[in-house]
Amino acid sequence: MICKYFKIQELVSPAVYKRMGDNAWWLFDPRLLQAADIIRQKFGTMIINDWSWGGQFRFRGLRSIIDSQAPKADFSLHRFGMAIDCHFKSVSVSTVRKYIIDNPSEFPDIKGIELDVSWLHFDTRNANRLITFKG
Repeated sequence: MICKYFKIQELVSPAVYKRMGDNAWWLFDPRLLQAADIIRQKFGTMIINDWSWGGQFRFRGLRSIIDSQAPKADFSLHRFGMAIDCHFKSVSVSTVRKYIIDNPSEFPDIKGIELDVSWLHFDTRNANRLITFKG
């Protein structure tokens, strides 16, 4: 599955894109891509990685071992193409986070939501329900 609303550059770092190009789609859990599209459709423009148009974000999607500057967490779901951090152009992160937590059936593939951060972290961990956690 390829996302309806996102280009691969928005999900990977410059190093990963340089090495893999559009084949970097292979590195993502299809459930994560589907969840990203559902969130984008419901809440509008999401900013994940913006490096390709001159922004500062490079590691909010996949965090590959080839990225020496990426945050180091060996078992982060970002390493496995199963997590995204983002914010929104027209709605607050707290509004989106609360909506997802209050309406998990609308987002069946989202199994993890991080609390108490200024961005939305969502993931597709192996769980049978939505789990909220503090980083």
